[in-house]
Amino acid sequence: MYRAKRAASLRAKRRRLGKYELERTIGEGTFAKVRIAKNMDTGDHVAIKILDKAKVHKNKLAEQIRREICTMKLIQHPNVVHLYEGMGSKARIYIVLEFVMGGELHDIIATSGRLKEDEARRYFQQLINAVDYCHRLCMQVVEKLMEGTQCLLTLPTRAR
Repeated sequence: MYRAKRAASLRAKRRRLGKYELERTIGEGTFAKVRIAKNMDTGDHVAIKILDKAKVHKNKLAEQIRREICTMKLIQHPNVVHLYEGMGSKARIYIVLEFVMGGELHDIIATSGRLKEDEARRYFQQLINAVDYCHRLCMQVVEKLMEGTQCLLTLPTRAR
């Protein structure tokens, strides 16, 4: 009896990540898997991208992932998945993202066939709006760097 309770308790602990209760896996790739989770404070569902730190470091992706997280924190647009937070443990990196219910466009086309022209146009316009927003945001960051207001100097002569 004690063993069964302890095993259930350990499974429950593994299924919790801070304020999130992990649910099913919805995607899996070479370096990460994505799981649906429930924010226990709000009741909202999120997607948590779980990366294996050993694989990330082995493939020299740590800096790329850090940049991805920093960039996504800046982006606030209705057609870009929102990043809520990032966190880590000794073995994993967790990126908490907005859960998007509809699935991937590629999968929808693969299962249902090509889109109707008006539907494709609507998606394309939304994607172009998101790309334009990201481009303008990047230009603002570059302008601040060029002004020198966001430029720090290390000793002796390196700008960062």
